Amino acid sequence: MKKVLIITYYWPPSGGAGVQRWLKLSKYLAKKDVEVHVLTVDSQKASYSTIDNSLVHDIHPNVTVHYSDSFEIINQYAKVVGKKNVPTAGFSNVDNSSFFQKVVNSLRSNFFIPDPRIGWKKFALKKAIEIIKEHSIHTIITTSPPHSTQLIGLELKKKLPIKWIVDLRDPWTDIYYYNLLGHSIISNKINKNLEKKVIEKSDHIVTVSNGFKSIFLNKTPKVKEEKFSVIPNGFDNEDFQLEPLIDKFSQLFIICYTGTMSTQYNPFVFFDALQECDQNKIILQIVGTTSVEIKWNTLIQCLMMKLPKFNKTQTSYYL
Repeated sequence: MKKVLIITYYWPPSGGAGVQRWLKLSKYLAKKDVEVHVLTVDSQKASYSTIDNSLVHDIHPNVTVHYSDSFEIINQYAKVVGKKNVPTAGFSNVDNSSFFQKVVNSLRSNFFIPDPRIGWKKFALKKAIEIIKEHSIHTIITTSPPHSTQLIGLELKKKLPIKWIVDLRDPWTDIYYYNLLGHSIISNKINKNLEKKVIEKSDHIVTVSNGFKSIFLNKTPKVKEEKFSVIPNGFDNEDFQLEPLIDKFSQLFIICYTGTMSTQYNPFVFFDALQECDQNKIILQIVGTTSVEIKWNTLIQCLMMKLPKFNKTQTSYYL
């Protein structure tokens, strides 16, 4: 039987889009008779921005989950400033123009490279070596963000005769909020070198789009296109065994956006375009972390367009 160890920071009960990818892929690997092991952080020590306990029930019974300790600097920071003031996905929940936030971002970027979850590395590395040796595993998959997870794979590749597959769900030094982090020349150079080293030393790289593949491929001339595979984010058919929609909704066009929506995305042109559409036949639902500016902009759009429903409590906007 083929065996694989998946190393991922985000795992149920963590919520958010990043959890879904390997929660689902591990499920279907297990269904293909692969012996799947998952190494993640102890949820009592983790610094998750969202919790979704319903996802726990979606872990395939043949997937063996292992946990390790961690030191989370974000948890210590949250005790001082309050959890709601801790930056979450894409820094969309904080005011990045304030002096205080700029200082926090700079400290984060220059003392915790590549990210504040680096405190998990030491504990995860030790646990991963135990799992690999105990279960005779020859293939590991590290998925990020947080990109500090890739440094666990880098160390394992040095120490053990394994095949190392890197899964990159987001860009690293090209992520849209990278310039908000206040990197010094030194920390920026370290980050870029780590990214390059991961790309060069891994055996194979998986990412979610051809655009991301091009970004990573251009980081170094030492890797070829054959080293990359693209597995887009998708959906699990088993989650959508729904009854047919009643006639009231059958003629509607439903647009659903899931994940982070930051002002750096500049989504307002999309909202403007909606005004050109037949407003009685469109439902727009935004689910995830959305910046305050976008929330207010959408509310104003709804009021100006005299649209039927605005649901702020669920971060969902029905147009």
